[in-house]
Amino acid sequence: HPVGYETIEIYLQREKLFPKNLQNLIFTSQLIQQQGIGLGIEAQRSAFPKCMGSLYWQLNDVWPVTSWSGLDSEGVWKALQYRVRELYNPLMLSALQIGDSLKLTLLNERNKAESGTLTATKINFNGLKQELFRKEISISENRLWQQIVPLTTLMTEQEKSETVLCFRFESSDGEVVEEFHFATKFGQLHLPKTKLQTSVTKVEGGFEINITANLFTAFLQLYLTDTVAYFNENFFHLEAGETKSVFCKTSLKDIEAFQNQLKTMSLNAFLNDNPTNNITN
Repeated sequence: HPVGYETIEIYLQREKLFPKNLQNLIFTSQLIQQQGIGLGIEAQRSAFPKCMGSLYWQLNDVWPVTSWSGLDSEGVWKALQYRVRELYNPLMLSALQIGDSLKLTLLNERNKAESGTLTATKINFNGLKQELFRKEISISENRLWQQIVPLTTLMTEQEKSETVLCFRFESSDGEVVEEFHFATKFGQLHLPKTKLQTSVTKVEGGFEINITANLFTAFLQLYLTDTVAYFNENFFHLEAGETKSVFCKTSLKDIEAFQNQLKTMSLNAFLNDNPTNNITN
């Protein structure tokens, strides 16, 4: 529907994203979708117990189409579905920007109390990290913890386009939830060109991919060019030097064929006018 495409274009322009081809449009429209619906879910769950939950449109599609679904007609997860999985976790960490402040929320909708350590780290896109604060938190079952933090205490105006804030809660039993927050529009981030290194191993049911970035990489997407693939993690952020292990389920059996089809996309690549980023093994 023409109104739908116009709406997508308006949202892209608000984030200062201007895709030049279909592949870029598919990628960037998924980013604004996960961001927009994600903000709604964050706001609603952060209003607990006044708001006790939310529903969103929509889960899936039965045919190939441009739509709001989180799963395409093949059941492949779009960026939204990975974000929804994070935000509907019974233990949710949120960082909502309200004006010049951040509202931090740790929501515990489990039937047991949680305790652990919340850390805030400022990460420069070139790899420099600075811990901003560390707090010990105990939260009863079906309760939330909240704190308002002025952005000026976390970063300068210039740093808004050069850094990302990472909030991390590690519970006493070792569970970790993270939330990354960009303080400016996606298109205004000064993300660098990055180099990715990977190793691929054939495992039961598919392939395991270990991927490392030399610099901070935002919204890293893995995909196969000609074959349907299901990744257990996707559209994630990689810090400089960090290695992430991703499992891929696909009909491909040959590792060489898999490696030939495996490609990436990222916000870094888009902003540096490099729509596809071939993987270096």
